[in-house]
Amino acid sequence: MHVFDYSFLDTGLLPAEMVTLTSTIAAFNAISNERKEQNKSVYTELEKIARIQSVKGSNAIEGIVTTDVRIKAIVNGNSAPLNHSEREIAGYRDALDEIHRGFELMPINESTILHLHQVMTSAAGYDQSGQYKAEDNLIMEVDMRGRRRVRFEPVSAAQTGEAMEQYGADRLTVPVELNEREIRDSGIHGEMIVYGYLPMMISAQCIRKTTLGCSGKQEIMWLKDRKEMRFPVVNQCRFCYNTIYNSAPLSLLGLSASVEGLGPKALRLNFTVEEPAAAGEILDAFFEEYALGEKAAEPSVLKNQFTRGHFKRGVE
Repeated sequence: MHVFDYSFLDTGLLPAEMVTLTSTIAAFNAISNERKEQNKSVYTELEKIARIQSVKGSNAIEGIVTTDVRIKAIVNGNSAPLNHSEREIAGYRDALDEIHRGFELMPINESTILHLHQVMTSAAGYDQSGQYKAEDNLIMEVDMRGRRRVRFEPVSAAQTGEAMEQYGADRLTVPVELNEREIRDSGIHGEMIVYGYLPMMISAQCIRKTTLGCSGKQEIMWLKDRKEMRFPVVNQCRFCYNTIYNSAPLSLLGLSASVEGLGPKALRLNFTVEEPAAAGEILDAFFEEYALGEKAAEPSVLKNQFTRGHFKRGVE
């Protein structure tokens, strides 16, 4: 396990050259602020160029590329993304914009990190947006001859929670892909999702636009399959794509003993397409079982139509 402990900096002495360097940076920063006030138009243009170069360079590292013309149009908000790579670029742009606008008020904690991850990846349709990874991964490098080598080995999925706690994360979210045994083995004692419609897939083609025309606002539609199962579809107008949710919500009502045996720090109920009255009925049932310790009746709005997800069967 990597140890991210820099507390020694609080008591140790810094090298003289480091103190000199940081002092020089602080001095240049003060001069830069003065010049920025005197030359606002110039700095505004420089900031636009810097945003474009930052988005281009950071995405190129991940192998996500497009033309300079398209990057400029996407970063400046003059064009919607046309494909998966451009949606990734747009997501990075949005996360960068949030940091630029409010970095002084952004604490470095789990909420901020997961929020930025969700902003950065949701446009591209990743199922685990806003969640820590459930599988290990490696950062690979391929040279001009096609030879591959490991450039960087990130913290494993099993150790992510512990690593983030060292960084100061206040709470982790347990991946919904894990079953009860895997959650126990992972040692993650974070926030557990015990209710909610889970994303099933992302459609790059907007169903609302195709069938009824673009409304320009987020709304809920429904898909029906040959078995008459209805799937809620939420259109994300900013990026012109749809999130298609499972036909039945995840519900761990009636499994409080198993859930509490895993020691979660918090429980989460995700409400997405429910009417207010239905959400209230579901919330009351979970409160009765998980908070009061009483046997709760199944909410009538669920009509016995729910899934236990992977909790009782694991990843297939």
